[in-house]
Amino acid sequence: MIERLMFKRENFPIDRNFRRCSFSLPPYHPSMMEQGIDTYLMPPVLNEAVLATIQDFTEIGEMRHVEFLRSIAEWNVIEKDDGLLIAPFPISFSQLFVQSRKISPYRGDHYIEIDSERNRGLVIIEGDVSEEIKQVYELSKESILPSGKKMFTCPYRWSYHNVFSTDRVLYKNLIISLDNAAVKRNQRDSQ
Repeated sequence: MIERLMFKRENFPIDRNFRRCSFSLPPYHPSMMEQGIDTYLMPPVLNEAVLATIQDFTEIGEMRHVEFLRSIAEWNVIEKDDGLLIAPFPISFSQLFVQSRKISPYRGDHYIEIDSERNRGLVIIEGDVSEEIKQVYELSKESILPSGKKMFTCPYRWSYHNVFSTDRVLYKNLIISLDNAAVKRNQRDSQ
């Protein structure tokens, strides 16, 4: 069952303290370790990620962020030699640049990127985590935090630098959408 391989927005919730409190980014799909980010998956997942981010901010009452996200209803996807430029886009610098291992405002230094060192890092997940997800993402050393969330070590983590907390919420949802698109692609390719 493919749903058991897919993350949900609710696995990585934010709360009203999202600016002060760190929240865990989902791991990247293991297929991205070798292949990088499949830029052809980006256009279909962008809208899904924005809608999930609107839902996150609506749930915690951050309506000014919802208004900003809704202010840019359409964006252009422009192929460049070294990636995709999405503009205008509802992120702090109004454009998103997607390369094979990095996502950032257009070539800016506010980015998330695939940590290719495979250093095991911590991932915190709320709710049930299927055995299939644990296996695919190599989640290990499970421990339960006082909040009830589950903490794992995982080799497929994103590193990030200088990312504004509001953009990080969008990145979180973009990662979930990319991961789930990779799961669907792999499922389709294996049939």
